[in-house]
Amino acid sequence: MAFQIVWTKQAAKDYDKIVKYLEENWTEIELVNFITETDRFFQTLSQHPEILQKTRPRKTYIVAQSTG
Repeated sequence: MAFQIVWTKQAAKDYDKIVKYLEENWTEIELVNFITETDRFFQTLSQHPEILQKTRPRKTYIVAQSTG
């Protein structure tokens, strides 16, 4: 069963900053590789959330069970 990854506003903002930095300072190939690997990681995580070590509950990351 797949889970939905929900990004906090801060996480999305930080990710956008990283992408902007890469756009300005690295090649397009490296930018595409970063985005592709990030997407791949979160796809894997949604299918296998057990790959990460559990931490104390926080309101930073929310993983919700898929309804579809």
